[in-house]
Formats: sequence, structure tokens, C-alpha cells
Amino acid sequence: MTVTRRALATGFGLVSSLLIAAPPASAAAPPPAAAPAAKKSSGEVVSVRRDMVYVDLGHADGLRVGDTLTARGGARLEVVHVGERQLVARRVGEGAVRQGTPVTAPTREGGDAGLRPVVTLPAPEGAPGELPWAEAPARRAELIPTPGGERPGARPSPVRGEFIVSYAGILDQGENDLDIHKVELRSRLTVDDLLGGSVTYRHDVAGRAELGPNLDVRHGHDSRPYYRIRELMLRWRSPGWVTTGADSPAGAAEAAVGRIYLLDGVTSGLIDGARAELALGAGFSAGVHGGLVPRLLDTGFSADASAVGAHATWADLGDDLQARATLTTEASFWQGQLSRLDLGLTTGFSLGRLLDLYGVAVGTLVDDTLLPGGQPATSLSRGFVGVRVRPLWWLSVDAHYAHDRIVADREMVAALGTDMWQMTDPRETAWLQVRFAPDPALSVSLSGSYGFGYAAAELFGGAGRVTLRDLAVDGSRLALGYRFTQSQVVRAQVADIDVGVPIADLLDVGVGYAFSTFQSRLLDERQDEHRVSASVDLLAAGPWRVDVRGEVAFGDLPSQMILLAQLGWRFR
Repeated sequence: MTVTRRALATGFGLVSSLLIAAPPASAAAPPPAAAPAAKKSSGEVVSVRRDMVYVDLGHADGLRVGDTLTARGGARLEVVHVGERQLVARRVGEGAVRQGTPVTAPTREGGDAGLRPVVTLPAPEGAPGELPWAEAPARRAELIPTPGGERPGARPSPVRGEFIVSYAGILDQGENDLDIHKVELRSRLTVDDLLGGSVTYRHDVAGRAELGPNLDVRHGHDSRPYYRIRELMLRWRSPGWVTTGADSPAGAAEAAVGRIYLLDGVTSGLIDGARAELALGAGFSAGVHGGLVPRLLDTGFSADASAVGAHATWADLGDDLQARATLTTEASFWQGQLSRLDLGLTTGFSLGRLLDLYGVAVGTLVDDTLLPGGQPATSLSRGFVGVRVRPLWWLSVDAHYAHDRIVADREMVAALGTDMWQMTDPRETAWLQVRFAPDPALSVSLSGSYGFGYAAAELFGGAGRVTLRDLAVDGSRLALGYRFTQSQVVRAQVADIDVGVPIADLLDVGVGYAFSTFQSRLLDERQDEHRVSASVDLLAAGPWRVDVRGEVAFGDLPSQMILLAQLGWRFR
């Protein structure tokens, strides 16, 4: 029970951090003009949130994801999300950027006839409890139908990547002695147009070492070094035979080999194999993939599981109205036997800044001998419908409904035991959030969730958060939040306050306090906990970045100290 409640407290803290660190672009959007504005070649910074910069330029000004903006003083900003009249960019160069800093858009030869990025509904923020995809294994990736895993747009350099060294340490004063230390080195590298051609190399590799006095109890030894290869790929693109307007060239082919992350798979997130795709013109493309699938609960090499699949995609990428649909089918095998068949449909729809709609449906067929009596062999294993509506410039409404059913295929039964078939009941989750941002200095969000389907999935909760910015210093913030959740086992409440202050455009210092109450619904007991945290985010000039966070928890639970540190070097 102690470990479960500690995990709940840590999860609430992570959700709170995400809410502060990653506000949506609409939180700082200025009111729309009374009449359609002309296309602009320059704008200014609306607000700055750590290394994310919000600028009053967008699709209407001819900008796309991947473009590079230039701020006064020489700072460079890479566009990562584009709305109709506003964009979000990431700082990639030297120089200070503040609210009101002038920004110049890039010039584009030949107009804006290239591909435009697809606007998809981002993952909701701050929903109480576990989100539908949070508990899914790495193998069950989202159906995001972006061909080749790349968004179109200009890039500042053909070589880009980062090296990150991170440390996490937990010192627990309880009888279980949960002390643990983790050190990880992660390397990402992408090289486009190798040797002057259309060949791309990418890798994403991490190595980790875990140390702790009780690792021998949990894992069978005192330390556990291991590595993970998330991606190691060579990709080739060909020119197209025919170009039809703004569509991708008809006849353009693409092939990739290595460890590939499948963005359009229905059951597999990674394969050690190959994929190929052909653009058919008029917005249509088709592709196939196949290979060995890494282990279910890890990313280590395995020859036990394999998969083959095919997909077809249609996209209509207009200026304001954008639509996309992908139909994917995949067969998975376990030790030479057919494990499951999946058929998935992914759809996306966007109407300027007013509406974003995203939907997923996956039907699965498995061997009925793996299921309890009376259970059908064919079922809807996953469904998701999400929508974001912005009726006013200062108001946004997000909602989703998710259906998730764990289907016991042959690999799951082998990895998790023969009792896995007992977990076939569906889990349903509904979530709603309303966010108000009447001023760049103020945002308010209210949300609620409800889970049902079977006893273990019953959960409801709510959250509210108020964030004030630029109080005494430009870039400063004050956030206050309250969250509650109730399940069959526990009722939890958390209240927190966080303060952040930038110093000299290079340093962001934050402090926080949270009070948590966990009350058992099965036993007559209640446990309170206090958490005090401090963080330092060093936004050093150039590609270096250092983040350090410390946290102390005390109360009815055993006291705990947590230290997180990360050193990153990013190059473009």
C-alpha cells in the first residue's frame, strides 16, 4: 500500500509539471483582428515558456513546421507547431528572446506550394488518473499516420541530434529501503542527404545503469546495466514521376531498413526489418512493412515475434480545411504461429483554429482458445475520439472518449502468464477540460474524468489550475492547483503551489510545495504527505542545457529524497 500511494503522489506531481511546462498555444493567443489580416513577413514574440516561444505568425503567413525564424539579436527559432495566426517555436541558437522581441519569417522561393503539416489533436494535459495510452506497452503505438515519421518543412541543417546524460536518485527511509540510482546516456542523430543524395541515417540509442541495495530482491542482482535501441535506420527517397499541385509527387518511392519506429502500425511500435511506401498522387499513398518485433516489455532484440502489414493513406491538406485518413492491416506471429490480426482506421480533421478532431478504431482477431468461454474472437480492442474546439480566442474546450481492451494474444500469454485472459474486460474513459486565457498573464483550466467498464477501471476525478505570469519579472509564473481522484481503493486529494522566476535570460529558478491526502476506502486509515521541491533550469547560450530538480517528501509515509539532474547538448 505504501508503494502504491507513493507512486500516486509522484504521478500527480508529474501531471502538474506537464501542465506548467507545456501550456497550449491558445493560452497566449491574442484576440483576432476584425478583418482578415494580410500575409506578414515579420512578427513579435507573444510569450516565452522556458525554451518554447509563442509568435504571432502562422499558416496565414505561409509558415510551416520546420521553418526557422530569426529574432532580433540573432537568436534562431525552429517552428514546432503552426496555427492559423500563431505558432510555437523552440530556441535553437544563441541570443535572448523576450516578450515583444521582433521576429523575421524566412523567405521561401517559389511561394508556398509545398506540403503543409497535418494538425492533429495533441494529447490532453492534466487528466486525473491514468490516460488510456499511458499504460499501454511500447508495442501498442498510437496510430499517427505520418508517412516516414517526418513532418514536411525546411530544416536549418542536414545534421542534427543531441546527447543527454541524466541521473535519478531516490533515497527512501522506509523499511523496504527503496534506494535506487539510475544513470542514462542517450544519443540521437539524424543526417539527411548523405553523400549529396536522398539517403537519411537516424539513430536513437540509450544506455542505462541501475544501482541499489535491494535490486537483488527486485531483479536478481545488485546492479542492472542495459541498453535500448529505439531507432537505427537508413532511409532512401526517390524523386516523383509527376507533380500534381501541392500534393506529394506521384510515383515518389521511399524505403527504410533497420530498427524502424512505425507511426502507422496498429500493434507494433518497433520492428527490426523494412518498410516501403509509394506516393500515388491526388493525396493517396500506400505502403508495406515487415520484420521482427522487439520484446513486449522491453526494446531488446527478439526472434520470437514478427509482423507484416500494409497501409493506405489519403490526405487533403488545404489552407484552413485539412483531413487525413489511414487504413492499416497487420498480422502478428509468435514463435511461428499466427498470434493476432488487426485492422485499424485513423482519421484526422482540422478546420483552422476553430476545430481539431482525431479518431482511432482498431479491430482485433485472436485465437479463441486464448479467451474465456463466451468471449468473441473478434473485438474492438481500441477506440478513441478526441476533439478540441476554440469558439473564442480566449476559450478552448478539449474532450475525448476512449475504449481500451487488452486482448490476450500468444505473446502476452507467454510473457505475462496464462491468467492474462482474465483481463479482457474493456475499459472506458471520458475526459473534459475547459481552459480560459483572457490575458497572456492569466490562464485557468478546469477538467474532469470518469472511468468505467469493470471494477478495476472505475475512477473519477477533477482538477483545477490557475496560472499567473509576468508578475514582478518578465517570464515569472505563479501556479496554484487542486486535484482529486477516487477509485475502488483510494480517495486522494492534492493541493500545490509553484513559483518560477527567470534570471538574466539564462536561468529559471523554481520552488514548489504540495500537500497530499490519501484515504483508503477499504480500511479506516488516512495518510498525509508534504512535498517541497526546488529546480534550476540553466538555459546557457549555445547548445548546452542543464536541469536540476530536488524534492523532499515527509509526513505519515516514510520520508523520501529525490534528485534529478540532466545535462544536454543539442546540435543542428
